[in-house]
Amino acid sequence: MQNYDFKKQPALLLQGAMDTETEYLIGQLGEPEEITYGNWKFYTGFLGKYAEPVVISRTYQGMVNAAAATAIAMTQFCLWAVINLGIGGGHDARFHRGDIVVGERVVPMGAMIRKYAPEGAGIDERDFEPLPIEIFDKKLGQTRKVLDFPCDEKLGDAAMKVQTAFHVGRGVIGSADEWNNQLDRIALLRERYKAAVEDMESAAPAELCLAHDIPFLGIRIISNSVVTGETFEEAVGVDVQKFAVAFVEQLHGMREEKEWSEDTDARQHLSVLCAVQYHECDGGSGGSGETTCDQSRVYRLRRIYHRRKGWNLHGLRRGISAQNCRRYRMGI
Repeated sequence: MQNYDFKKQPALLLQGAMDTETEYLIGQLGEPEEITYGNWKFYTGFLGKYAEPVVISRTYQGMVNAAAATAIAMTQFCLWAVINLGIGGGHDARFHRGDIVVGERVVPMGAMIRKYAPEGAGIDERDFEPLPIEIFDKKLGQTRKVLDFPCDEKLGDAAMKVQTAFHVGRGVIGSADEWNNQLDRIALLRERYKAAVEDMESAAPAELCLAHDIPFLGIRIISNSVVTGETFEEAVGVDVQKFAVAFVEQLHGMREEKEWSEDTDARQHLSVLCAVQYHECDGGSGGSGETTCDQSRVYRLRRIYHRRKGWNLHGLRRGISAQNCRRYRMGI
């Protein structure tokens, strides 16, 4: 797959903040290539037994770093989905160190509004409400305010189907530039946000993906939990990467589904392309080398592929076999 163009052809973005959340994945890549943009390194290649095209990003810790790395990836690569993974602190006693939380949604725990209190009245840590965050919704073409960022249902369902020795469960990921160790505060955050685990990055890429209509999923492995009395163990970051490899294999075929679902008429367009390639258009001349196919449909196809995917139309036409054309035209 040496000719795969990660700038123009769909790839899955896998993000981790630290080496312990990315090094194993990078080591599993086939045909790896390191690309640097500013202070951030990205690694392209093919992962798992199905050689899924992926981009691995070491974002560095914290919201600003994660947002910057995600924005760069969105502009430099053709992303069909984003997976943010790594270690996190437990908020829910159901999850123990080494357990994996597959995100249902991500809540920005640092976004809050506090009620007015006069000078000298003291500080009440419970006296706050979640603050809605403004995003520009690409689909709506306007701004709107949200309290959380949903994780993609299909990606989440696929993660739950992974065959693994780890305990895996669904839960809310709380995300903020903070590390909480006070049991009362963790109980408060769980009460307000229903958080199962906390991290310092997920909210940033989740917000950007929601704004740009890119499927997102957060996956966290519990590295420590003051709720259950389990101390910090950074090495579990390798385990969540091993889970990620199996998860990517579970996603086999979803990239193609996403690719075609972006245009409801995609199969019709590809059928036209096949027809032009093999002179099978209605009213055409069969195998005589000429065709009377409706050229407006072909031009529309050209515009769609160049605009949405940046694919090389002529290269795509050359790469289509007669057998594949028949399959697409039959809807297989």
